[in-house]
Amino acid sequence: MNTTYPNAAQALSYLPKYITTVKFSGEYVIKDAKFYDKAGPDVYVETPYKDIHIGTALPQFIACLPDTVSKLSFAFKCTHIPEGLVVFSIDGLNNALDSVKRNITSLDLSGMSFNGVSQDKIIRLFWNITPTVKALHINCSASLLINILDVLPDTILRLDLSGIYLGRQNETYFINFLALLSPALEDLDLGSCQLNELAPEVFHTLTSGLPPKLVRLGLSNNNLFTMKTTPIKLANSLRAISASVVEVDLGENYCLSIKSDFLAVILNGFPQTVKRLRLSQSAYSSVEGISPMDGKRLAIKLSKIPSHVDTVIFSRMNFFDLSAQEFSTGLKGLPSTVHTLDFSELTWNSRPFEDLSFIFANLPPHIVAIKLCYNRLLSTNPDTFKKWLHTFAPQVREIDFSGNGFDRLLSSQFNRFSTGIPGRVIRIILDKDQFALQNDGALVAYPSTRHHQGLFKPSGAILHHKQLADFRLVITQFLKSSHLPLNAVALIFSYALESTKQESNHMEKQLAIGLISGKLPARVTTAMKQESINTALARIHSATIAQASKKDLSRCGLNRLDDVELVSALFRKTPNRTTELSLRANGFGQTRETLAFIIQVLRKIPKRVTYLDLSDNGFEDYDAEQLSELFFHLPPTVKLVSLGSEKPLSPADHIALRRYPDSYEELTVHCVDIMQKARTILDDYTKGDSRFWRTVYFHWNRHNTAEVAQIVTRIDQGLITNINDVLSELNLIEKSNDIGSLAKRISFMAKTSLVPIDDEHAEGMEMSTLTSGICGYLM
Repeated sequence: MNTTYPNAAQALSYLPKYITTVKFSGEYVIKDAKFYDKAGPDVYVETPYKDIHIGTALPQFIACLPDTVSKLSFAFKCTHIPEGLVVFSIDGLNNALDSVKRNITSLDLSGMSFNGVSQDKIIRLFWNITPTVKALHINCSASLLINILDVLPDTILRLDLSGIYLGRQNETYFINFLALLSPALEDLDLGSCQLNELAPEVFHTLTSGLPPKLVRLGLSNNNLFTMKTTPIKLANSLRAISASVVEVDLGENYCLSIKSDFLAVILNGFPQTVKRLRLSQSAYSSVEGISPMDGKRLAIKLSKIPSHVDTVIFSRMNFFDLSAQEFSTGLKGLPSTVHTLDFSELTWNSRPFEDLSFIFANLPPHIVAIKLCYNRLLSTNPDTFKKWLHTFAPQVREIDFSGNGFDRLLSSQFNRFSTGIPGRVIRIILDKDQFALQNDGALVAYPSTRHHQGLFKPSGAILHHKQLADFRLVITQFLKSSHLPLNAVALIFSYALESTKQESNHMEKQLAIGLISGKLPARVTTAMKQESINTALARIHSATIAQASKKDLSRCGLNRLDDVELVSALFRKTPNRTTELSLRANGFGQTRETLAFIIQVLRKIPKRVTYLDLSDNGFEDYDAEQLSELFFHLPPTVKLVSLGSEKPLSPADHIALRRYPDSYEELTVHCVDIMQKARTILDDYTKGDSRFWRTVYFHWNRHNTAEVAQIVTRIDQGLITNINDVLSELNLIEKSNDIGSLAKRISFMAKTSLVPIDDEHAEGMEMSTLTSGICGYLM
């Protein structure tokens, strides 16, 4: 790699969104070089040598990677070291690591050959690792490892040391090793380290001194059961593992090949806190003197799993080389206390699709949850995906699809997969903070960079079509009609949805928050007005107790009121620390009367309030002139306002954002459909992706032209076919100017291309979705 390939580096920015890992590999570059030693006055001796390095182009390649790439892997080696004097340099790698962006959270340096590189250069390399990197995989000598651990930042939470030879190290070594591990470490992988060569007392030292916050311990492929110790002593060493450890990896240790009574002793050595156990075998070979594995023998071995283990992990395996029928027979031996099976990172291509369907259709009745993480499920056809999921055993109520790239699909593409999830599956786990539920109950990709204003908010596991913890509007109405105590209703819903204790507690807290529909009744009674006031007072009381700086008066039905002094009295009751006020979804834009009322309310807003949320009141569809008239009544102390899913802006910026140049209309006047209009206005932004024409039009400093050009290209290639996907992709771009040309074009397209959904209709979708979902699961 060298600096003569800028086009190749730029091409990396067009990587598909489902690519999350990029690996740079190759041979070290060998060049002739010379250095000069002073041998006397004006006398220098020339010494030739071979300069071995990886070039200087890595930083520019890394700089061009899209933000969807989160892991970098480097594997450079020097196959033929030349004779004579050689000097190894890893400055290029150092510069590369200095240039990684914040989206890179994982580094794999296990493929790097550091033979010949001076130790001080290697130490400097690891010293400079950026704090945003949370996972690191390295491979080096045991002695060098100690020096590297001494300089690693404490921000590394997942450390993979698999493949480092630690066999035959003494107790002193591991005392030093453990002392250098970060106390914040959560994941430590010691796979393939030949720990079976350790003396029993040394292995005990290792297991008893693990970091206090460690959650996962990897011990795979260490032939632990050949260690020169007894099952009881090995069990005692495993019992010494830190109580914080929840998951242990015993895969590739042929643990299911040893005698059943020995296996029972060893597995029961794990502390009660260990809940997840990996017993995979990527390639199976029987141990001498033991009969080959079959379904019945597998069932006997699995029956020895201790009762405190609730999850068995079969990741990265080929089902012990058994047929689908034999493997299913083996699963029947799992204790009834095991309710989750993890089939992540499987070797899918080695098995016919029919085999996989058979296995998942014949799961034991106590298996209710399946993990299918990092299985490249996007490579399947959506129809095949749907057909496959519908073959799952009927008791399966939870599936984890994390790490399969669904969050990188366009909305319409993701919808084709998500609609294939059977309705009986209650809990769908997807990539954290990347998904939400629309007002109509549909599961959609929703990256955390966007603002989600609907009732359906992502909070960890998504309850398919009915995330009851946030379905507060309908449940509040259900409470009124049922006359049941709050905790009784929470208990009913938690039982129907098989919620965890944490989810049930969250649900009960949500139920305690009163919500009132923003839809104005045909006739507003005095009792209705009082209900709105009482709901708002309860919110203010909660905020006061919590000493919160935000006062949430959203969905209080304040549009029912007609006396502005009542609202003014509510404002006076707010504590002095209140700087944020939410009036979201109160239906202020529904009628002329409610609009006149909110204008009076805006005049009464306390001067200490600097942020105001007016979302879901209908104002998001206002043009610049309408907003000017509305914001005229705001006190000057309000610096930021929210009107919808876009980020909060100042009142002046909201108005400026909606003042569109006449050129937008002129550009699109002859466009025959929405997509042609979108393509035209975006291509005009980049001037045909031409730096020359942007310079001619004095637009040489436009930002995000590469990202916008990519979207235009994908429209031309038929990869983006609807305006919703266009706007979704544009909203993911981090804009340098919130009211700049790109922001205005996005606003113009949204304003002219999409039919606004009024608050009443959106609320109606929420109501119908929740009512049908609740009834379906309570019947």
